[in-house]
Amino acid sequence: MIYVILLPYLPKKKTQTTKNNNMEYKIKVDGMSCNHCTSSVEKNVGQLEGIKSVNADLASHIVTLEADQFDESTIEKTIHDLGYEYKGKA
Repeated sequence: MIYVILLPYLPKKKTQTTKNNNMEYKIKVDGMSCNHCTSSVEKNVGQLEGIKSVNADLASHIVTLEADQFDESTIEKTIHDLGYEYKGKA
């Protein structure tokens, strides 16, 4: 009975959101072949919630994110929707 009373006050299960307090996070993205590609990734990923800055490096195919929180599945979907291949953490 106490459980039923306290249920609304218990913390809710979080989704795949990661909180990093402005930590740097590096991911590998294949398929970027020109500066337009890197600009597109930077612009679109940079508009996602919690993302503070994005730098896509064409030579290494590494995208560096500065974020206080982010949803990795949203980043993966955004990159996929742009036509690039999300390869995970670098």
